[in-house]
Amino acid sequence: MKVKKQTIFILIAILVLLVLIWQFIIQPQNASVLPGLGQKTVNVPTVTSQSVIPTKAAADVEVIIDFSENQRITGTVFAQTAYEALEKLAKENNLLIGVKQYQFGVMVERIGQKSNSGRYSWLYSINGKPGNTAADKYLLQTKDKVEWKYSKI
Repeated sequence: MKVKKQTIFILIAILVLLVLIWQFIIQPQNASVLPGLGQKTVNVPTVTSQSVIPTKAAADVEVIIDFSENQRITGTVFAQTAYEALEKLAKENNLLIGVKQYQFGVMVERIGQKSNSGRYSWLYSINGKPGNTAADKYLLQTKDKVEWKYSKI
């Protein structure tokens, strides 16, 4: 009987360990975007009473990805949201984007080889003003300038 209890306890411990590995190691690695590169696309719409759902037509916007260290990528894309603008410029330049979906919207955690850390984070601004909502909820206007910058926090 005692051996049976120990076996059940070991099986439960292994199951808990597997769930933790899945939750914290495997699943976050699958939160990358850019279809066609063997990665999963994260595009889960979240609607709350404060969400802004993109319904406007797309706009022609300038996009800058600033990696610091004198490395910048610029381009003009046709996009509805600040996040979509990033996606399009990243795809044109073969850059992977890592995101995490929250209730308030998508948070960009990685662009190319630069990932958020305790000291640096990807932040966006529109026409020089910091974004005040999730990037996938911010609706763009024609001629907006979207800048994604790897910034010290």
